Amino acid sequence: MDKFKVLVSSFSFGKISNEPENLLKRNKCELVYDRGPFSDDELARIIGDYFAIIAGEDEIGLQTLCKANKLRIIAKHGIGLDKINIPEATKRRIVVTRALGANEETVADYTFALILGIARGLVPASISLGKGLWEGPKYTGIEIYEKVLGIVGLGSIGKKVAKRARGFGMEVLYYDVVRSEHFERKWSVKFVDLQTLVQLSDFVTVHVPLVPATRNLIGYNQLQKMKRTAYLINTARGSIVNEDDLYRALEKGLLAGAAIDTYSKEPPEKNFPLFTLPNVLATPHIGGYTVEASMRTGMIVAEEIIRVAKGDSPQFSVNWEEIQAKGN
Repeated sequence: MDKFKVLVSSFSFGKISNEPENLLKRNKCELVYDRGPFSDDELARIIGDYFAIIAGEDEIGLQTLCKANKLRIIAKHGIGLDKINIPEATKRRIVVTRALGANEETVADYTFALILGIARGLVPASISLGKGLWEGPKYTGIEIYEKVLGIVGLGSIGKKVAKRARGFGMEVLYYDVVRSEHFERKWSVKFVDLQTLVQLSDFVTVHVPLVPATRNLIGYNQLQKMKRTAYLINTARGSIVNEDDLYRALEKGLLAGAAIDTYSKEPPEKNFPLFTLPNVLATPHIGGYTVEASMRTGMIVAEEIIRVAKGDSPQFSVNWEEIQAKGN
């Protein structure tokens, strides 16, 4: 029997454990490793023979999908789907899945790592000590106890961040297009509009997906309303925050600092302006990477490919129902 040919373009699939790979192989899948990320044009040149792609931060657009004559599933090794042309994939009956829930705890933990790191000046203090300097008082930070945390987007990750914040004794505000009234009552969080959130919060953390309505959701208009002592945290997608506006606001001292893990272009240019500012804590999109999250992500991806190969319904598809509704 012919094997299902799977392109592995995700740079992290199989790096932590070979269990997902072995599961696929036991289910008649042939894996070809060609690590990306690829542009749409680059991927279009190689996609033709594959039944599935385990995608990382690849651009999967019209060029690729037009050449993907055998492709039946795009399995995202992660959560964000903003680089995949889902309407075109659906039109061509190509299933798009993601590893929903795999890294939610991990990202929520990391959000607080950034909050604590920037509130206490951990990175510059460590760098200073490594240079042989002993400047403890220079890095006097602030407590997060009884501070106000504003959460932009109370989805699965946002809720987990809110729970952690309550454990730290923080007051929690949130903004979302959909209210979560039961969660509000259970966890004593308060729904407010976006402008109120940025005005009242000591820390603003972003947890919405990147869709047309959220692109540049946080711009100069919002940043200039923040407290001069407040911090912005972004572990979602870089383009949700207007990076030029953030640089301008930080340079003017309109807020105290920012901790960012995602960027509108990844990797950013080496001379990326935000990297030059002393009040920016920046990391290379590692918020979702832990051993545990990587294991869960890999297994979800493998299981979804196997389900589609067997003709079964995938568990975490964003377009399966629409494909089925359209019929053959």
